[in-house]
Amino acid sequence: MLENVDPREEEFIRTLPDTPGGIDHLNALITLTLHTETVPVAPGVRAWIKDDGPPGEMLLLGVLAEVEGSGDVGRWLDALPRDRKVAVPNVTSERLAGMLERRGFRKRRRYDEHLDDWLEVWVR
Repeated sequence: MLENVDPREEEFIRTLPDTPGGIDHLNALITLTLHTETVPVAPGVRAWIKDDGPPGEMLLLGVLAEVEGSGDVGRWLDALPRDRKVAVPNVTSERLAGMLERRGFRKRRRYDEHLDDWLEVWVR
């Protein structure tokens, strides 16, 4: 059994091709993906944003702070447009979840047709 991994996710992780370092290798791949898919959106903040979801909705797939704890991500979240729905799926960071909750985001379950699965999504 892998450490700190939900047993339901363990099977998926074990099926990933060529992950010699196990969960550490997977985390490195996720970090690399975030760095390659994100763009600067504010001083000290990079984000992966998609606008091809439901009309009027901004889908925030990832957010990175250049310096954790600097407040940059919080300031950026505060500045997001209030006239658009903002959805943040699959939040794995407790820190980010707390920031979203304090800013009025609520956790919902949503079916994703592309993944053919239900996701946890923070929505405001």
